[in-house]
Amino acid sequence: MLSLGILTVVGLAYWFGAFGLAFFILCYSILNGGLAATYSMVNPNWYWRKRAMAGLGPFDAGGGVASLVVTKLLILAIEVPLAWHVGKLAGYI
Repeated sequence: MLSLGILTVVGLAYWFGAFGLAFFILCYSILNGGLAATYSMVNPNWYWRKRAMAGLGPFDAGGGVASLVVTKLLILAIEVPLAWHVGKLAGYI
């Protein structure tokens, strides 16, 4: 759900012509999502603790670490080309 909020903010920044802001928010989101998925694979106990803190059990929506990785890959497949496009418009690429 947080990714949807980030993409909404990026869309608004894009709409108003703040391409630099949209680019850096996308870069942060890509880095944060990639690091979270990597850390979850390296330390699954951390992932399960975070799910438990959120009130989710092991069989609730989402499932395990593999589900997280697939979800992050799908989100990255959207964010990376979008960041490339916005970076070109901002003059960074």
